[in-house]
Amino acid sequence: MLRERAQAVNQPVRIPTTAAEWLTSAVLFRFKGQDWPLAFTHRSMLLCERMAGVDLLRNGISQPSSILLRAMLFSLLSGAGAAVTLEEAGRALSRQFLGVRTVMVQAWLASMPDPEPGATSRAPAKDLTWADIWATARYELNLGFEEWLDLTPRLFRALEKARLRRMQREELLNAMVAAQIENWSYHAPKRATSYEKFMLHPFEETDKGEDGGSRIESHGAWNSEDEKYCTGEYVMGVVQSRAIEAINMMKRRR
Repeated sequence: MLRERAQAVNQPVRIPTTAAEWLTSAVLFRFKGQDWPLAFTHRSMLLCERMAGVDLLRNGISQPSSILLRAMLFSLLSGAGAAVTLEEAGRALSRQFLGVRTVMVQAWLASMPDPEPGATSRAPAKDLTWADIWATARYELNLGFEEWLDLTPRLFRALEKARLRRMQREELLNAMVAAQIENWSYHAPKRATSYEKFMLHPFEETDKGEDGGSRIESHGAWNSEDEKYCTGEYVMGVVQSRAIEAINMMKRRR
């Protein structure tokens, strides 16, 4: 016992190098006398699919086979930096089958995003493909291939939500102008038009206040610096100044 403790103290400490290692809840697995943090990154998931021939995007790991468990243990340990072979992963699985399965489930839950309202699973949508995820990472989030591979689906979803909040904020600022123009026009509607009518990505029901209106400040879509832009007087002042500029430009052209 004392010898094992001394060896554990003398072991070199591995400093995390990726966002997944720093930000994913620690799920540890004991291998070769050392605790290794396990996480399902895109890299490890793709490696599991290649080794086990299973589509993790559609099937998840609800009922993993021995082949899949061995592939997952190998890929996750390799991703954590452990020197492991496929044969060693198989021997570790045979010695503690239930323990490995429990750890794999815990690592999966820690790496997957929280289920959307009404969803029954943490796994990505069944109609989603790896090509779709990569295209979103490259085109929408401007991630490099290695950056994307080292992310867990939970962190990837966090980036997508941040992008959505940015789009909602930009759409909101433009929608306020459009809504005020309609509400103050000569043929204004009897009931004031809401900002969401002019937004391509309106706020969800969970982002609405008790009165049913949009809670603009939710999810960081609004901040104190934007407060001066929310009044009808400011918006109409901007509209009037733009109209005066347009009229003066037309006069000059004449």
